[in-house]
Amino acid sequence: MISVQEAKEILFKHLPEPKIITVKLEDAVGLVLAEDLAAPLDVPSFDNSAMDGYAFSFEDCQNRLPMVVKYTIPAGTVDLPELQSGEAARIFTGAPIPKGCDTVVMQELTSRKDDFLSIEADTVKKGDHIRKQASQTSMGDQVAQVGWLLKPAMIGFLAGLGFDRVSVFRPPNVTILTSGKELVSPGNPLGFGQVYESSSYTLKAALREMGIPVTSMPIVEDDLVRIQESIETALGNSDILLVTGGISVGDFDFVNQAFKNLGVEQLFYKIRQKPGKPLFAGKRENQLVFGLPGNPGSTLTCFYQYVKPSILKIMGKEAAGEKPQLVSLEGDFQKRLGLTHFVKGLVSNQEVKVLSDQESYKMNAFAQSNCLIEFEETKEMFVKGDLVRVHFLD
Repeated sequence: MISVQEAKEILFKHLPEPKIITVKLEDAVGLVLAEDLAAPLDVPSFDNSAMDGYAFSFEDCQNRLPMVVKYTIPAGTVDLPELQSGEAARIFTGAPIPKGCDTVVMQELTSRKDDFLSIEADTVKKGDHIRKQASQTSMGDQVAQVGWLLKPAMIGFLAGLGFDRVSVFRPPNVTILTSGKELVSPGNPLGFGQVYESSSYTLKAALREMGIPVTSMPIVEDDLVRIQESIETALGNSDILLVTGGISVGDFDFVNQAFKNLGVEQLFYKIRQKPGKPLFAGKRENQLVFGLPGNPGSTLTCFYQYVKPSILKIMGKEAAGEKPQLVSLEGDFQKRLGLTHFVKGLVSNQEVKVLSDQESYKMNAFAQSNCLIEFEETKEMFVKGDLVRVHFLD
């Protein structure tokens, strides 16, 4: 068996190369940019009004004489007049500034009678309320870099520069295959000795939360031929395959043998951790394969510690990968030496509490938790106030 750190180093060293695709900008949110982008134009591309009001020459305002409102300029105006001395234009937010004008005053600071406009000159400064050309971005400026996460604000920013498509790292296609004769899909009646299958539901939810396309195959019984056929089918459509159950050393655990028969190269098998000791990771050509333990708590723990960080890295989100934080332990905790323990916890008021019901077949603690506490393998006793590594689940 290898350590948690060794397993992660091996896994991350063998990840498939990221794949780059071009998508519509509106579909790129949550993805990672795979190209540097430069501004194709100035933004704003012309001087324009920052509000509804009146445009005029500041010099005309200084003589405190009424100006003649000669034009109306709404947003979208193409043919602009040229104002002469003593003239003003009614202007609206976003409208281009006409020649002969260098200042805009908000309408609340004016009085108008017929076409004559008076302005409270003491409240106006030259250049007020004009958005200057290129005041946000100049043509040719680098506006985005490879590796940037495309959040809603960035999508809007790029749209404002005229981009309608971008190159991004493609999310991997993930397939889930669940094995176990005792498993029954929710919504069906249970017979004696049967349990409802929940791991695929958990994994699908976690993957969809990440924006990952996921396919779930029908439950397969503990039979080598059937398992091997299902794995072969799944590998035909997957970048990453997650097989839950059948990976241990029981008489009906055939997944590891099926991997070997299908040419899956083993990266590692079994880790000094609890839960999830019999975790398998392997690859076939450019595909990544995980054999996850069957107990639902073990499945999800291994997903958060190994599968999710792998997917993030493949998508170019390396900086967004796991970033454990040190949090003060609320109470004492004891464990066996020689195993890293990942324990469901709840962080509140700058402390982390170890939840009850930690057994790997139970999901109630996971449903209440907001983190996994990592207790390192080389230490047995942890006391209240110790700083422990916490992996947040959101």
